[in-house]
Amino acid sequence: MALALTLKPNERMILGEAVIRNTGVHSVHLLVETTVPILRQRDILPEKDANTPCGRIYLVLQLMYVTPDKRGELQELFLSLTKDVLSAAPSMAPLLHSVGILVASGDHYRAMRKAQELLKYEQQLLHRAGPVPETCPAS
Repeated sequence: MALALTLKPNERMILGEAVIRNTGVHSVHLLVETTVPILRQRDILPEKDANTPCGRIYLVLQLMYVTPDKRGELQELFLSLTKDVLSAAPSMAPLLHSVGILVASGDHYRAMRKAQELLKYEQQLLHRAGPVPETCPAS
């Protein structure tokens, strides 16, 4: 089944392991006729922006989706990161469990989509916690 996509000017997407950008001034219409991992720009988390524990989980899920040949090693990293987050924030257990079930079933795209809820919840927790106090200089 083919997938029709429209890329706006300067919009990026991941198609398989390639990053594609529309550098034109007009929208570009594409028809993807084979099965391949596709991520729209709105679903891509750049590595530099994966600066929270749940952001790193999302990045690993993203990599699992677009690089199937590395899923084994990435799954180990996913489990390790999930364990760390769970020990720091047990209230995330239901979301982490839902994401884990999707990963175990091989549905990496839906796991990423579910992990977006995890990112939102993490932001709420961080917002409630307030700013991190600066460390006191040594006397």
